[in-house]
Parts: sequence; structure tokens; C-alpha cells
Amino acid sequence: MKNFPEVAVPKTVIQMYYSYDGEQERQAVINFWKLLVLNPNTRVRNELPKFLFNNGFHITSEGLIVSFRRAWDRTEENMKLHEYVINEYSRRKLQKKKVHDLNVYELPNGAFSTHQSTDTVTHMFKGTLVDLYQEAQNEMHDSKKYYADHSNETSFTVDGDDHYGPVFYQVGKTTSVQRNLCDANSRNSCSKGLHSGVPDYVVSYTGFGNTIFMCLVNPYDVVSSPEDGWCKIRTSAIHILCTIDQAELEGYLTNKASLLYIASSAYHYESMERIFADMNYSPTTEGLTPEEYSVVITERICEQYEQYLEGRNVNFYQEEEDLDSWFSDEDFEEEETW
Repeated sequence: MKNFPEVAVPKTVIQMYYSYDGEQERQAVINFWKLLVLNPNTRVRNELPKFLFNNGFHITSEGLIVSFRRAWDRTEENMKLHEYVINEYSRRKLQKKKVHDLNVYELPNGAFSTHQSTDTVTHMFKGTLVDLYQEAQNEMHDSKKYYADHSNETSFTVDGDDHYGPVFYQVGKTTSVQRNLCDANSRNSCSKGLHSGVPDYVVSYTGFGNTIFMCLVNPYDVVSSPEDGWCKIRTSAIHILCTIDQAELEGYLTNKASLLYIASSAYHYESMERIFADMNYSPTTEGLTPEEYSVVITERICEQYEQYLEGRNVNFYQEEEDLDSWFSDEDFEEEETW
């Protein structure tokens, strides 16, 4: 990092590096830092490595964080909702009544209605009639939706598609919310944002859902690691890699081996594209560029990421050559590149 004197490397990153004997594990730590270095939150860049190190988080060969969370499989509930939506939409179309600008609410008795009561607490917003109808029509083509509690009427995206309502997750897709809508206060362990953690977190809080996921998080997307030291992080984006059962979760709980070889390349490529899109702006844009970096530093980082994305192998799973060529040791020795 000698060509970037403004970017200080946290001590814990060095500790993480030397906690491994294998070269690939050490390279993973370097890749982790190269993603974290672009995080606009100074506190996260300084505190996240220590938090991950102390709580036994794993990272992949690309430097992504492996985490876990729960959500509710509400397939039966969705079927009831979709049945109502299809009937209501079709009935209104036949009667030449409007279908746009209509919200659907769930009533306390489990029924659904397009009429909202003044008691908004007992009338849960489910989405707009048109959006829910389209969702119902596409249900057979989409992967199953898993819903998170405590997230009513939230603006979020799933693989770039906009949604509004209770946050849901889908296997193989990335759920994200705007960074400025997440709580970056590390003193608030439970607040706005997308939560995930180590297996201990999932074992202890079974009430958060009946389905367990293994997830991937780009260090760039972390908005807070709690001061209380509890083993979860809050992020603006999370990729659902796969579902696992209780036995598999317990295996990850006791297995301290590296998870370097988890299949993460496709998401890594997608998240890198998103990062570059975020940073493809004037480096002086407020709120995106880390305030400690000069314009020159940020421009160099953007240029290096652009070169990486342009040269990324189309076959995401043939990664060895790509990993060796991305920010190799020579990059640290060249005067004009990083």
C-alpha cells in the first residue's frame, strides 16, 4: 500500500493475515481488505476486521464474508394472497373498475382487502394490486420467497428489481436496500438494515424464521458492526447462496476450517459491477467517496476496478487465473497502479 499513504491498513487486517499459514487464505484476507477499503464508513473500515476476527466469521477466496440468517417460508400464505389477488384483479377488470393505485392489506382474521382501515397496525400492507397480480402470475417461474419479520412497508430490490412491502429473500438472488436507509450507529444492534451473522446467531434466534440460509456479504456493503460484540452484522445488501438445515448449521458451528472454496464467483462479479456503478461518478460526490481519500486516490481505485471488471473471465467458476491476476503482488510494487 506504499503508493497510497492516505489509506491506513487496520492492525486487525494484519493479524487476520498472519493467523493463516496458507497462501490462499492470506490472499483472501488481502482481497477482503481491497473490498473493504472502498466502504465509505470510516468506523466500519476500522472496526469490521476486528469484529469478524473475534467472532469467527469466514471469508471466501474473493474476500466476501460468509454469514447466516433465518427467514420465514410462507408459501402457503403466499398462495392465499395470490388467490385473492388474481380473483380481485380479474373481477375488477371484468367490471371495468380500476386496478391501478390500489393497495392490498391483510386483515387480522387472515383475509385480504383493498380498503385500508384507520387502524393501520392491524391492517398489514402487502403490496399494490397490480404488482401482486404480476407476482402471482410469475410465481411458477420464480424461486420461492422467504420473508423477514420486522420489515413492513420497506423499499428494497431483489437482483435490481424494485419492490415495496415486507422484505423477502430468494435463493441465488441479492436483496438490497439503499445505504442511506440503513442505521450506521454501531450502538444499535437491532435497527434498520439487513442482518446476518455467525452460526451462533442463527442457533440462538430460531424465532426469526423457519428457514436457514448461508449468505454472502461484500465488505463494501456493511453499514454497521455492533459495539456490544454480538455476532451479527448489518448491511445494505445480502446474497442468499443456499438453504441449509439444522445439522449443517451445527457442522459450520463446530468446523473451523476455511470456507475459501464456496461457490461465490458469480455473486462476486455482480457485486463488483454494482460497486463500480456506485463509484462511477465524480469522486467528490458527497456520501460515496471515503472522506479520508483524495480525488486522486479514489480515481485510481475506480480505474483499477474498471480494468478488473473488463478482464474478468466470463466463466465465473474457472477462477484460479483470475484470482492470481487480480491485484497481484506486482500491483503493490508498480508506482502508477494498485
